Amino acid sequence: LSIRRQRQMCIRDRDVKAADIAEKLGVSVRTVENQIYKAIKIMRHAMREYAVPAIFLVLSNLLNTLSR
Repeated sequence: LSIRRQRQMCIRDRDVKAADIAEKLGVSVRTVENQIYKAIKIMRHAMREYAVPAIFLVLSNLLNTLSR
């Protein structure tokens, strides 16, 4: 993620309104909303690579625990 998107995501995590973010960055509210949407989309795509192995690992550990 770009520095700008990272900054917007950090601000968003603090429950700051898009209008406040836009004012601080000197951009439109719609721009902030679009950038946050794109950042979330990028993060979701990146997480897909790890989702299946993580689920497999958790289930494998659970089955090992239950079989003891």
